[in-house]
Amino acid sequence: MANPQVTRPGGATALGSGDTLPTLPIEALHKKTGLAEAMRNLCALPDASEEKEPKCELSFPDDFADGMHGEEASPAKLLAQTATSNAERFVMESGSLKGGQNVYGHRIGILMIETHIPRPPGAIGNASSFAFPVLHHVVKGTSGNGTVRDLGALDAESTEFRQAIEPWIDGARYLEHQGCHAITTSCGFSVLFQHHLLEAVSIPVFSSSLMLIPFIVATLQRERRVGVITADAASLSARHLLAAHIDPKRIHVVGMDGCPEFAATAWDNKTTLDFHRIRNEVVTVAKRLVDEAPDTGALLLECALLPPYAAAIQAEIDLPVFDFTHLVSLVHNACARNTFSGLI
Repeated sequence: MANPQVTRPGGATALGSGDTLPTLPIEALHKKTGLAEAMRNLCALPDASEEKEPKCELSFPDDFADGMHGEEASPAKLLAQTATSNAERFVMESGSLKGGQNVYGHRIGILMIETHIPRPPGAIGNASSFAFPVLHHVVKGTSGNGTVRDLGALDAESTEFRQAIEPWIDGARYLEHQGCHAITTSCGFSVLFQHHLLEAVSIPVFSSSLMLIPFIVATLQRERRVGVITADAASLSARHLLAAHIDPKRIHVVGMDGCPEFAATAWDNKTTLDFHRIRNEVVTVAKRLVDEAPDTGALLLECALLPPYAAAIQAEIDLPVFDFTHLVSLVHNACARNTFSGLI
């Protein structure tokens, strides 16, 4: 059977395996197509009724070679050149690549409480919550109860407190060694040892979503307050507020108390989660807060387990809803600036 000719929109022709591939200048590929488009064009599969076994074909638009100049190369070389162009461009701009760590491509390191609960998209422990790479590090021996409740009961100057946060300190140092430019945690109550983490590393630390509150307050009218939904209202003490530079007169606090599905995961480490049930719990708490405190102008979700339900909350209360993901994205963007492009 003769090799079929596959015609593409715009006059592009797919070349059969018996055809002679043209030679084109490298510059033309850079001008006319990117790697993704070249890969899409690489395999033009014939109709199943004409050919049972697919053949690998390569196509180029008819006007692909417009303005060709410079080095001649085969299509295979053109494709290889495009695949490596980004890396080559980086090397040319930076001069050299520096190693010294195991993994690359991240800017933000996240210290994680050790737990095996489900973390749906939006949770800080789900890597797909972010549009950029992050580096998670599990702090062995930690728990939700220990971080939220037990640490708050200890004197911050005591030996017991310092021993309890030592795994967090070690984790922060590890993340710095792995090339992180800034560090956060998976629990808003970690603000209690924000200062200790800062002393241990030489990069920025933003340990808690509570650190967003002074910013949110500054955006609101004087008579407005920030509503805070926290994992445990009874454990959110004046010490936590002081560590995050929060004026207690500018906030309303409500906890996830009386929410059994939340409690089963946050406190009991349950490895299954009823997404719809916990979403209803969080939305109910948010609605109650706004109903009881109508001067609420914005909401902060202190707990890093709550962002997956932020959209459902906002649909009910129609207020700005802030959470850990905003803080992570803000600091990432500050640590990984890109050149602006556009028109003038």
